[in-house]
Amino acid sequence: MGLPAYGCYDLATAGDGADAPVLLYDVDPRTLAPDLAQLEATMREGAAAVVVAHFYGCPVDLADINRAAATHGTVVIEDAAQALGGTVRDRQPGVKAPLRSSASGAAKPDRGSAVLSSP
Repeated sequence: MGLPAYGCYDLATAGDGADAPVLLYDVDPRTLAPDLAQLEATMREGAAAVVVAHFYGCPVDLADINRAAATHGTVVIEDAAQALGGTVRDRQPGVKAPLRSSASGAAKPDRGSAVLSSP
C-alpha cells in the first residue's frame, strides 16, 4: 500500500490494519499533491493500492495519478476527508477514483466514515 510520507495518523493505521506492507511517497510542499515520480516508483515497487489525500482543503488533480495507476495495475484510493469543498476541473474531490473514503477521526466533530466505490 502506497501512503503519503506526510499525513495524519489515521492513514498509517489503515495500512497497518490491512496488514499490508507500506511504501511511502512524498508530497509536493507547495501543492500538497503527491510527487508523481515518487508515487509511480511506489507503484513499480509493487503497491497494489495507493492512498491519495486532499490535505487541508487543497484538492489533488487525479488525472495523471489515475493514468499512472492504470498503467501499473494499481488501485487509487481517494481520501477526501480533508477536501473541505474544493474543486478540480469543476468536480468536487471524492468522486475521481475507483475507491473513495471520507472519514472523521477523533479531531472531527461527526466521527463517522464512509468508503465508496464505483461500479
